[in-house]
Amino acid sequence: ILTVAIFIDLNIISYLCLVSFFVLEVILRPYLQSYLNKFINSEIRATTLSFFQFAEASGEILAGIGIGYFIKILGISYGLFVSAVFILISGLAVFVLLFFERIY
Repeated sequence: ILTVAIFIDLNIISYLCLVSFFVLEVILRPYLQSYLNKFINSEIRATTLSFFQFAEASGEILAGIGIGYFIKILGISYGLFVSAVFILISGLAVFVLLFFERIY
């Protein structure tokens, strides 16, 4: 019974972390685009933004592989929890970096 309670608690925490990350992403996307557009020369803006999107997609692919590995090794409950915490921390890091730059 204790294992089931821990599993349910970890799943709730994991889902809350993931939802928090996606809420942060929706909030941060316009600020990130503004930040990039502000500091990129207009002559190379399209190329730079395309490269940024490529790097972001590559990071998502690698993160997906890492999440799959964590789930395989730790099990679905703990793997999802570790992945969710990692994703939330990375989202918060971007949030802090952008807002300390005063881009708004």
